[in-house]
Amino acid sequence: MADTGTTTQARTSHRKEREGEVVSTKMDKTIVVRIARRISHPLYKKIITRYKNFHAHDEKNEAQVGDLVSIMETRPLSKTKRWRLAKIVQQGELALANAAAAAAKPADSVPGAVAKSSVAKDLIKEQMHSKRIPPAPPKVMPKSPNEKPRTHNLFGV
Repeated sequence: MADTGTTTQARTSHRKEREGEVVSTKMDKTIVVRIARRISHPLYKKIITRYKNFHAHDEKNEAQVGDLVSIMETRPLSKTKRWRLAKIVQQGELALANAAAAAAKPADSVPGAVAKSSVAKDLIKEQMHSKRIPPAPPKVMPKSPNEKPRTHNLFGV
């Protein structure tokens, strides 16, 4: 007979794992991760990058925008969440700036509160401005307020 109680084997996971960048943390305990995959175009054979966004569960709200994270497939947690945060592979610029601001903050401040330093504010402002649509050209104003709109007269009368 086989001895079943003495040997322990590590269970191998058959769940998919993906690595991508966090693009949004606006929801509570949920992050949006952008996964990039490179494929060859079927006709022209040029290598192109395709992107897909995945909603992932972040129990501790520890991931921030710009972080490189690893996510793992899991049971459905909501209508769109089927992934969970496995680990943070690399912290992004915004997370490092917030950590530096927290370290530089005086000891008399409220514990647990994270203040945004000028570096973090500049990074946020720069990200917002890089995605901004250029302003529309100014509207042409009439030469004088009493000017009447011109109508086209077909017969010159």
